[in-house]
Amino acid sequence: MMAFNSPSILRGKDTNPKNLYYKLDDEIQKLLYPFDVTLLLLLSPRYTIKDDYITTIGKKRTAVQCLSLFFIIIITISSTLSFITDLMVHKYPIVNVALFLWVAKDILLFITQSVECEKFYIANEEAMLACIQLMKNKNCPSDQLHLYKQVLRINRNFNKMSACGFFHVNAQSTITVIRILVGYICVFLQFAFL
Repeated sequence: MMAFNSPSILRGKDTNPKNLYYKLDDEIQKLLYPFDVTLLLLLSPRYTIKDDYITTIGKKRTAVQCLSLFFIIIITISSTLSFITDLMVHKYPIVNVALFLWVAKDILLFITQSVECEKFYIANEEAMLACIQLMKNKNCPSDQLHLYKQVLRINRNFNKMSACGFFHVNAQSTITVIRILVGYICVFLQFAFL
């Protein structure tokens, strides 16, 4: 993790040596917020911003997250299988409403994830443009110049987040999903009224 030792980013010195160079300014926190939310939605956070500090998530917390995610997946699969078997014997008369709510929840989660990814991409572009603009300042201290160069170097190889390499998660993916859903709904309505 890169140490943020620039005076424009630091708001003050801390006595704890572990957190000395990780105290963030509010502007940097606002830039990192969409990325933080995206990682939380994908259930893979590597760090958290707590009390104006970037703190990495330890191995114990990562192990607990992996175990809890494993149990959530097992419970979801077992409840889905039991729901499908109950559906086959027609125990629940409101199956259509439940399925609609389930699909609506998935679509809403996907749209939220796409919006947060798009916010992160925009914040990343703004950070890059700000670094280029600040580097042009002749009175820029060398440590700030080094930070700006590091940001530009890291962003040189920036790729958009993808879902297992199948498609990129951005605003266009939300429009594509809505287009596919509208197509399926039209086909279902044609079959229903024929």
